[in-house]
Amino acid sequence: MRIGHFAAVVMCVVPILSCGANRAAGVSIDSRLNKEFDRVEQSLHQLESTKLPEGLQGLLKTHQASFNEAKNAKSPLLRLYRLRNSDIGVSTLQFLAAQKAAGENVASLESLWKSRQPAFDGAEKDMPGPAMLVALRQAAGNRARKFFYASLPYGKTASPFSGLYYLAEAEGNLRFRGFVESLLAGQESEQSRPPGAETLAQALEHLETRTLQAFEDDPVVPATIPVSSRLKETRELLDQNEIEGATLALLESQLEFSRQTKNVSADPAATGEVKPAESSLGELISAMAREDEPQTARIIRNDVQPLYASLFVATTAAHKTKSSPVTVTLVRWPYT
Repeated sequence: MRIGHFAAVVMCVVPILSCGANRAAGVSIDSRLNKEFDRVEQSLHQLESTKLPEGLQGLLKTHQASFNEAKNAKSPLLRLYRLRNSDIGVSTLQFLAAQKAAGENVASLESLWKSRQPAFDGAEKDMPGPAMLVALRQAAGNRARKFFYASLPYGKTASPFSGLYYLAEAEGNLRFRGFVESLLAGQESEQSRPPGAETLAQALEHLETRTLQAFEDDPVVPATIPVSSRLKETRELLDQNEIEGATLALLESQLEFSRQTKNVSADPAATGEVKPAESSLGELISAMAREDEPQTARIIRNDVQPLYASLFVATTAAHKTKSSPVTVTLVRWPYT
C-alpha cells in the first residue's frame, strides 16, 4: 500500500485515531503521520547517496526493510508502532553523517556532547493521551536519556566513534519522542486504567526469574541477551513510574523471551479467548496477533496477550507473596 492511501485507512480507528468527538484531532493526527512517513521515506532515499561512516551501509538496508514493513501494515496502530525503528534509525544515521568529525577524537566528541546536553537535561512533563502514544513517548524519552549519558563515558572507554554512535541514537530517540508529542497534543486519556505498578513489578520479577534460569541452563548461547536488554528497560520505566512505557516494554520482553528461547505455550486453547482491557495497547497487540508472521503471531496469542490480560486481574493474597530479589546483569551498556 502506498503512503498516499494511508489517510483513508487510518480514519475512525480506536482509540488513538478516533473520529467521534475528536474528529478534528484525528484528522490532524492522520496528517502528521502521513508527513512523517513521507519524511522517513525521503530521508532513506537521501541516505542512499550519502557517504556514511564505514560499516553502517548495512543498517540502511535494515531500516529500509523496517520502513516497508511499517508501510504495509493494515492497522494504523501497528503502522505507527513499526515506524518507530526506521524513524529512529534514519535520524541516527543522519546525525552520524552530519557529525562524523566528532567521532575522530574524544575532545571533539565531548564538545558536541556538551552542546547537546541542555536538550536532554530538561524535566519531562506528563502528557495525557492514548496508552500506546504515552508508552511510545516514555520509551523514547528513557532511551534518549540513557544513550546520551552513556555516550561520553563509552566514547572514552571504547572509542570516540562508539560514543558518537550512542549520541546519535540518543538524538534519534529524542526526535521520535518529539514526533509522538506532536501526536499527543490535544488528545485525551483513555477511559481504561493502566495496570497497577505492583502488578507490573510482580510480572516483571517473574519474567526476570525465568530469564535468569534460561541463562543458567545454557550460558554459552546468547539468546537471553536481547531479553535482558528489554527487561532492563522495563525496570527503568517502572522505577520512573512511567507505567504505560513499562507495560509496553514488559510485553516486548515476553515476546523476545518466547522468541529467543522458543519457550512458547504449547496449547493455543489453554487460556481460552483472551480479551485484554480496551485500550490502544490492547488493540496494538491484537493487531500484531492478526498481522505478524505465523510464529510471532502464535507467540503473541499464547504468551503476550495472556500476560497483558493478567495485568488487569485483581491481585489476590496468593499473588502478593514476595519473591526473592532477582538481578539480571547481562547488559553492560544501554540495551546492547
